[in-house]
Amino acid sequence: MNDVNALQKLGFRDREARILAELMKNMWMTVDEIANRTGIKRPHVYVILNDLQRRGFIVKSAGRPSKYALNPDLELFKKLAVRKIEEINESIETLAKTLSSRRLKSGMAMYSDAQLFIKNLLDHLNRVSMRAWASVPTPLVLDINLPKLLRNLALKGIEVRLIIGDFDYFKNRHHDYRFLRYVEPLPPFILFFLDDTVYLGLIYNSRVVYGFVVYDEKLVQNLEKYFEHIWSEDYAKTLYRVKARYPRPY
Repeated sequence: MNDVNALQKLGFRDREARILAELMKNMWMTVDEIANRTGIKRPHVYVILNDLQRRGFIVKSAGRPSKYALNPDLELFKKLAVRKIEEINESIETLAKTLSSRRLKSGMAMYSDAQLFIKNLLDHLNRVSMRAWASVPTPLVLDINLPKLLRNLALKGIEVRLIIGDFDYFKNRHHDYRFLRYVEPLPPFILFFLDDTVYLGLIYNSRVVYGFVVYDEKLVQNLEKYFEHIWSEDYAKTLYRVKARYPRPY
């Protein structure tokens, strides 16, 4: 990346960046010298120099002909970088609010990039507004502390449920029993039901290899029935099985 490109990334327009780049190489240049080096016409050079001087990026000599030099204060350019980052973050927040307010009416998206699928899943999980229901073979499959994340969501009023097939993990999580259920056999997938969007990831060799994101009204209804079944009709059977294998309070 050359100086002109670097300056443009900080927000300077093309002509501004070209003039500043010349002043970085040559101290105290006249308008004619700048015009000859950059190929920018003299009237435009005057206008740009006056604006850059007003903003503090260059200084002007007192003699005749007037000469210009770059202000070497790096903090001025750092402030531009910080402002640029803030603008980008504001843009991302605006887009996130717009996208989160619009749900997919119907359809399915397939992700062959498992990391991108997981990233989108976790992004949605962190901004979920109504419910976060999940079924995983073990919470460790996502390399995050899933129960802790769900506990924090529950404290915010989000309806949380987690089905797991890892008994060794389950038996040591008594403080999570209010939203945790154990099932057999081990689910060969991860399933997240976030608000009205379904995330399904296929597992191979203990890691997610493909992902699907689905919104479908019929699927939503079926998943609601599935989770209700685990939380109600299967509850007594699960309770009996867990107590028989691990005699501590459920």
